[in-house]
Order: sequence, then C-alpha cells, then structure tokens
Amino acid sequence: MIRQMMAACLVLASTGMLSASEMETWFSERVKDFGTVPKGPVLTHYFRITNPTNQPIQIGGVRVSCGCVSASATQNTIPPGQSAAILAQMDTRRYSRPVTIFVTFLAPRMEEVTLQVMANTRLDLVMNPEVLTFSQMTHGREAQARVRVSVYGDPAFRILKATSESTLLSVEAKAAAGQSSETAFDVVATASAQVPVGRWFADVNLETTTMGKIRVPVSIEVLPSLSAAPSNLTLGSMSMGQSTEQRVILKGPEPFKVLQITGVDDQVKVTKSGDEARPVQVLTISVTPKKSGLIDRTIRIETDLKGDKVVEIPVRAEVSPNP
Repeated sequence: MIRQMMAACLVLASTGMLSASEMETWFSERVKDFGTVPKGPVLTHYFRITNPTNQPIQIGGVRVSCGCVSASATQNTIPPGQSAAILAQMDTRRYSRPVTIFVTFLAPRMEEVTLQVMANTRLDLVMNPEVLTFSQMTHGREAQARVRVSVYGDPAFRILKATSESTLLSVEAKAAAGQSSETAFDVVATASAQVPVGRWFADVNLETTTMGKIRVPVSIEVLPSLSAAPSNLTLGSMSMGQSTEQRVILKGPEPFKVLQITGVDDQVKVTKSGDEARPVQVLTISVTPKKSGLIDRTIRIETDLKGDKVVEIPVRAEVSPNP
C-alpha cells in the first residue's frame, strides 16, 4: 500500500504494565530488508510507531551499530493515540552487513527496542535513475515514470515479474537493447489518477532469474489540480483605514470559471478579472480594516472544474487602532 511520510496507524487499546515485547509491538515492523540493490544510492525507510497507551511516549535517543546508516526520530514525544517514525537512511556505498538501530525510550518507562536494516548490494547492478520519481504529478491525471535496470556480465539475467505493493501503481518490465556485456530492462510504472494529494513512497519489486528480488524505490508528489499563488495572505500589522491589495493567480488543468467566492465582507473583498473560462484566473484581494483587532478568515473559491474544484486562501492581519 502506498504510504505517506508519518501516516496514521491503528490505535490499539491502552495497556497498563509494559514489557519489552509490548513496546516492540508499537512498531509496525522492526526489520527492513531492502533486497538486492545497486551499490551507490542512499536508501530510506520509515519505521512507524504508534502510541497505544494513555500517556506520552518519550524517545530519549537513537543510535546505530554502523556509520553506514543514520537514524533519527521524526519527533521525540508521541502523544497517546498518535504516530511518529524512526527514519533510517542507508548509504549503500559503505554498507557491508546488517545494521542494528537502538531506540531508547524514557517514558512511559526506560527501555530499549532494536530495529534492523539490511540489503544485498551489487556492483554489477545499475539503476538509472535510482528512484522511480513522479515529480509534481497533477491530481486526477495518471502519470508515468521509468527506470533502466542493467546487469553486467550476466547474460542469463531476466526480470520474470514486476509488481507493486500498491493497487494505485501498475508496473511492467520490458527487455531493452544494452551495450556489450550489459543485459538491460526498462521498468515502466504508471501512477493512477486516484493517488491522493501529498507526498508518497512505495516499492516496486522485480523477481529475477539470477539476483532474486530487486527493489526499486518509488517517490510520488501529487499536487492539487487547482492551485493558488500565493496560497495564503499574511499581511502582518495594519492600521485602521489602511488599504492593501494582493493579486492571486489560480491555475487549473483546463479552462474554468470561478462560480462563487465566500468569506468576504466590508473589510475583505475579492474582485474577479472576468467571467469567461480560462486556464488561469486572476483575483484581486483587497483588505481595508474597519476596526482594530485580528483579521483571520478563509476565502473559499469554488470553480466549475471536476475533482479539485475548490481552493481556500487564508487571510490574516493584525489591525492597530489609529493614533
């Protein structure tokens, strides 16, 4: 399943007395085998941890058994019912054997839990690029990324099957023409239009004839199909009666109309550049404070686009009274 950095995990029932084995179960997994990988790239993995107790978890430190791996907690205090992660990054150029990660807990009680990362690094295996990257993919539209997998000095190498751990990611491998002593395959991944907005990570697994299972990391960044720039309006300090204007650019995947604007009043107004459909719409936000205090509201703009048809723009200003 595609996973988002620090995705929420299922909250377990609260426990009373804790044992080391119970603390280990807070992690969604404790061992990560990256499989067969080229020697060169930096591999990343998140060990997710969820707090199932009724008190905060405090992580005192994270250390590793080898300098080829770095590890850290995404946050040191985890409130009840919430999740965090231990981020592990392996430098495959320096890696030679399985590495242990030691996570020290200070609360609910002092304890240490061990995690482990491992890989089978190969000098004769090359992936170009090193990651299947979907950069700034538009929500609602499918996209493709590809990587060339090359093996040198092994004419018997074949990719038998290419699979993804996510139903939103399909993948196939095709033989490609290689240079002398090179056996090459092109791995093509297609990300579904249904991948949610956000940054996501996944794995593609390649079953091969001579190298076992090869892992290809996947990175996906999905942007809303409707975007606003700037996405928020922070005006700082203003005086009563002072006026300011800010142009906001709305961009869509196709020509669209602005149907409705809410969140405005006599202090905050929005003017459209026109009523016709365009792929880019320009709005002018005017702010004229009538009273002192905080202006803090959200302008909601609805369009006739399908899918991502609404964008919200926070507006904030601190208004001081006139001298």
